[in-house]
Amino acid sequence: MARIRLPAVRSPSFRSPTRQASLDTAELTGLWVSFAVGIPLLLVGIRLMSSTAAGGLGLSGSQLLLVVPIGVLLGVGLLAAVAYAAATVSEKTAVMVRPALGMVGSWLFVPVAVAFLVSWAALELETAGRSLAAAFDLFNGPAINRSWGTIIVAMLAAFFLILGPQLVVRTWVKWFAFWVGLGVMLALIWRIVSDLDLVLMLEQTPGAHFWLGVDLVVGGAVIFFPLVADTARFALDQGTAASSVGAGYGVPALIAVLLGGLAAATNSLTDPTPAGVVAGFFGSSAGVFGAVLAVLWLLGAEGDQPFAFLYSASSAIQTLVARAPTWAGGVALVVVSASLSLIVDASLWTDLIGLLLSVLIPILGVFLADFFFVRRRSYLSDSLYGTRGAYRGVNLYALPSLIIGFILYQWIAPAGPGGWVEFVEQLIPGGSPGEVAGVPPVMITLMFSFSLYALLGRWRIEEAYYMSKLRV
Repeated sequence: MARIRLPAVRSPSFRSPTRQASLDTAELTGLWVSFAVGIPLLLVGIRLMSSTAAGGLGLSGSQLLLVVPIGVLLGVGLLAAVAYAAATVSEKTAVMVRPALGMVGSWLFVPVAVAFLVSWAALELETAGRSLAAAFDLFNGPAINRSWGTIIVAMLAAFFLILGPQLVVRTWVKWFAFWVGLGVMLALIWRIVSDLDLVLMLEQTPGAHFWLGVDLVVGGAVIFFPLVADTARFALDQGTAASSVGAGYGVPALIAVLLGGLAAATNSLTDPTPAGVVAGFFGSSAGVFGAVLAVLWLLGAEGDQPFAFLYSASSAIQTLVARAPTWAGGVALVVVSASLSLIVDASLWTDLIGLLLSVLIPILGVFLADFFFVRRRSYLSDSLYGTRGAYRGVNLYALPSLIIGFILYQWIAPAGPGGWVEFVEQLIPGGSPGEVAGVPPVMITLMFSFSLYALLGRWRIEEAYYMSKLRV
């Protein structure tokens, strides 16, 4: 029986949003710059250069100068690809993945994404709280404790959620966060370079696991996967989305990771924690000026990240509870994440994020294969919300990639709470490949899930799709 190819019908939701609801190139780029100039990416660089005894990878200076550009370039490619798809579909993340996962599969994706985003927001609030407390200590006057620092940033995030993303970008990011982040990065570059002995750094003994370093940098980009669609869908077109997200994340990420690595290489940081970063970068001889700069940087760089993660989480919930306003759900999640960050140790959030990331990485691989390779950038917009449409149920051809991808990640580098990691390690004879041989879990899992689903999808999904259309 001959196949009849029916063109995908694109509804108005695939066209660019109105000007009032959209973000231009400068606005979207500035938003992603503000995401990338915070403490997390500095800590990635510090871990690259820290000794293995301190939990780092112990890379050399010459390795750092190769690892960071390669890792950032790969991460930018992933985020730009998701941004392109998001601007094409113009839907929230939980809706955008429905063709790849199926309608029911996307409903199962929502709690995973929300748990990941709330956990990351709680970790960000805890980090911001400790960092603000350390910054106020630099004034040598009245100090605040970690709890008050967390509450301040949580209140700022709640205020941003009430304003909405467009207004936040056009006021806070455009006139404050972008310039503060840029100014502090330039100041830190000047300070680190002035203390740097490049010859000595390049003569350091190379570390054993070069590709684990690249993988760590790529993982720093993958963490932002759920945020991409919920910001890039406001772009005017696909090119604007891809270039703005790519450049907005890539350039400051390159600088931030390098700064963290160079600071560790020059022994500028004796305490590789958020509070130690603040004290090490701003607490030497800068005095009150350094303290003011630290507070401004933390408010600009860390203040909008909990907002972004919780906005994305609320948007995901809204796909299941359509009548709930995004800002109201976000404010409720601020209260939840701030409360949890105050009563739960930060190590639990780190472990939980690692476990959930091992679930999200195969989903990312399957989505990219589905959009660009299997369905070739053509989604049926009128089926994205239909429980009986082309994307009904669960996409069974995606299940092998998702399940085996999760198992593969956990086999390479067990991640999660202590009890779960111990259970997994007992099943692996001779130790995990990531620890023993330096196998990169993020990149291997992404390539596997992408490749397996691409093969299954091109083999089976087109035939099932066309036959289902013929039966209608």
